Amino acid sequence: MIIMGGVPLQAQPSMLSLHGKIASEVIAMCSDGAGHLLLVKSGVIEKYQISSASVVGSFSFWSAGEVSGVDAKNRFKILVFSEQHQQIYYMDNRLTSLSEQLNLSSLGESQVTALCASYDDGFWLYDPLQTCLKRLDREGNVRNVTETLSLLTDSGTFQPVQLLETQSRLVALDTNYGLLFFDLFGNFIRPYPIRDCRFMTVSGDMFVLLVGDELCAFSGPEWKQLFKIATPLPHPKAVLAEGNHLFLLDREGELYHYRWSGRQ
Repeated sequence: MIIMGGVPLQAQPSMLSLHGKIASEVIAMCSDGAGHLLLVKSGVIEKYQISSASVVGSFSFWSAGEVSGVDAKNRFKILVFSEQHQQIYYMDNRLTSLSEQLNLSSLGESQVTALCASYDDGFWLYDPLQTCLKRLDREGNVRNVTETLSLLTDSGTFQPVQLLETQSRLVALDTNYGLLFFDLFGNFIRPYPIRDCRFMTVSGDMFVLLVGDELCAFSGPEWKQLFKIATPLPHPKAVLAEGNHLFLLDREGELYHYRWSGRQ
């Protein structure tokens, strides 16, 4: 048995069933943990309500430049990152733009390619010049810095494409190497080499990795593997898990909704 969003399910490949395609031209996505997905498209962010299978809000960001990612760790202050402009913007839970903005270049950071929200409205970023991770507070002051990432792997290189703060841990993902785990002060905990890992997400206390064409789920601080199953969608780009719902994004920007329908 596994627990997903409080629902006990049996880890069998047949547990996934297609519910339908829900969006196209999706660039990036995240969950707000309250029954909604935030979908980044060209020129707009849409708020999709899972229970009603409908878009319940949108925000146009043409003036903000191309958006690279969105993070709703604090769903009342959603972080929006533009790599193109090296800028952070914020929205509230109604997708209303907040006046608060941070220009990374003016903070002494440049060429930032990966970023995620942190506790107390701070954020983590990857500094490609110093090849380390930094935590900045809400005012943009550097509070924590990790070791040089390349020194923490046996391969000698580590260039994160995704950062995620969850369960009192910061996790960095390099597709060619795997994962590095840190505590919230930036202290290194351990590596987890796993090649071709494309995306990571959480649902409750379950951590889900998209590895090649497989979904691998883990639980708890002991990192116990719960299951590994083939994805029903070939070559997916990203995955989100929300309760008994699973969302897979393909390389063409098509987003598909599946349900975990295994036997109880």
